[in-house]
Amino acid sequence: LDPTAVRCKFGDAVQETPAVILSDTAVSCITTWGSTSAEGQPVAVSLNGKSFVEGSGVRFVFIGYNKPQLVDVRFPTNPTYLIIQLDQQPTNRARMNGLQPCSMVLDDATVTTLQGTATDVPKCIWTDDSTLVVQLTMFTDAYAGMSVGLRGRVLWPRDWSFSANCGGNPCGCSAIPADQDACAEAQAMTVNRYFPCDNRLTDAIEVCLQPTAVVQAPSEISSCSGTPLSLDASRSTGGGI
Repeated sequence: LDPTAVRCKFGDAVQETPAVILSDTAVSCITTWGSTSAEGQPVAVSLNGKSFVEGSGVRFVFIGYNKPQLVDVRFPTNPTYLIIQLDQQPTNRARMNGLQPCSMVLDDATVTTLQGTATDVPKCIWTDDSTLVVQLTMFTDAYAGMSVGLRGRVLWPRDWSFSANCGGNPCGCSAIPADQDACAEAQAMTVNRYFPCDNRLTDAIEVCLQPTAVVQAPSEISSCSGTPLSLDASRSTGGGI
């Protein structure tokens, strides 16, 4: 047993740090974020960090709003864009509307990597209140193993009611007590270096599609100097980073 691989899970959120093994039958866990519900979230334990077993009837009840937490960064199986996943609690989407510059929610280092040598800044769009998608171009420097960082103090729970004295932006507002602050701090996560398309929230390991090059060309061409040759790769599949 590798003690560094032991993890606890509350709902869909996996504890980032290893659980402490107290005995052959007990571990000590640090709670993660969690959605508020009367029935609570199921608690599960894994000895390898991947396969979890839930306790029968064991639930943990979260009360109130939590600061939005980054839970996964990955490429889709056809890696032509980047997926940034926050916890299930709906966010304010960093006050973004439609397709807008990623710099509104991602830190400068991440934006620079995503932009690469492109002249245009990278654009992002929220597909729901907790999922951000980064559009990638052929000029991006995005790669497996890259760090993805969220800008601090721009995300908060969508349904959080805060003082009207904050002018619509509660982050840094003196009218909100520190113990009631639900603005997300800056945080970062690394894309899996070996399985960059793997979803951390599933037990299975998702792998990226391997590009397949299919080139069509004439079987014979003229021996005359200057004869043009056309190659057609339109039937090739896969691609991305």
